[in-house]
Amino acid sequence: IQMLEFSQAVMAFDIMEESPVTCTPDMSIPELYKLYETYDTEAIPVVDKDGIACGVMEKPAVQRYLRSQVLALQKKLASLG
Repeated sequence: IQMLEFSQAVMAFDIMEESPVTCTPDMSIPELYKLYETYDTEAIPVVDKDGIACGVMEKPAVQRYLRSQVLALQKKLASLG
């Protein structure tokens, strides 16, 4: 029961790490990948022009999106003969 009490007392703020980098909603995918490499991270907070967080770009999610786009293009090309 002590572990449960301890875990309920710990907040995200207690264990979170400040991000060394952010991106903007209009950043290109190649620019984003450069940040992933440079900062050895898989998640980058997205901030608006005022520096307010509005989301997060997770590398696995970007990869899934790109893969789905490639598959859609392959299907379209295959349908053209």
